[in-house]
Amino acid sequence: MRKGLLCEEATMIKVNNLNTKELKKILLDTNGKIFSVSFIKKNGELRNMVARLNVKSRAINPDKPSTAMLDTSKPYILVFDFQKDNYRIVNYETIQSIKFKDTLYERSS
Repeated sequence: MRKGLLCEEATMIKVNNLNTKELKKILLDTNGKIFSVSFIKKNGELRNMVARLNVKSRAINPDKPSTAMLDTSKPYILVFDFQKDNYRIVNYETIQSIKFKDTLYERSS
């Protein structure tokens, strides 16, 4: 007879009123682990994405960075989107929230 596993619901910790600099640091501190991010796209739509930083295995030419990333004055970060199975650029100035390790980090209103 198999014993049933006891599963507890994970409690999501919420951290509110974060600014762009704090959200960017949280995103960079994911260190290649999976996270979800909500941000405003250029066209004004809210986008929810499950992603990861530093994915090299899917790059066509891993030694050549994305042209969007070459201009370091722009607030962009390259992520791998698991839902689209491709790379995407996120504007960290428009990030609304990040979910990582049972914590929801939200931008200040």
